[in-house]
Amino acid sequence: MSTDIANIVCRKLDVRLENLVLLYGIAYTRYCDDLVFSGPFIRSSFKKKAKEIIGQYSFTLNQDKESFCGRHRPQLVTGLTVNRKRPHVPRKTRREWRKEQHIFEKYEISSLSETERLGRQQQLRGKAAYVDHVNRAA
Repeated sequence: MSTDIANIVCRKLDVRLENLVLLYGIAYTRYCDDLVFSGPFIRSSFKKKAKEIIGQYSFTLNQDKESFCGRHRPQLVTGLTVNRKRPHVPRKTRREWRKEQHIFEKYEISSLSETERLGRQQQLRGKAAYVDHVNRAA
């Protein structure tokens, strides 16, 4: 979903949820269709009311993506860890991508056609550029 379209579609929902979080003293952020509520303690009464409001706008929550993370556990939002001062790419993801790079350079590079090799190199460079971009912004 485009962020612009999501902002138009969710404008009234955002207002309702922002009013609700004010009552409970927690924060609300949204990126496209990812809703994040954060605070020291999220009451079950808040969860119930938030789900009711979301349902009134014909949205359904994906129970598999719902998570409640404590302060000392990684808090992931759109693939970034956000419980430090600034967002960053999780260590596990960075390690997996470095492993992919190593396997490509050591084993795959000679077995691929020129087109496949260039495509794979671009993919790996894109991942490295993403990490650099997020880290520079942090």
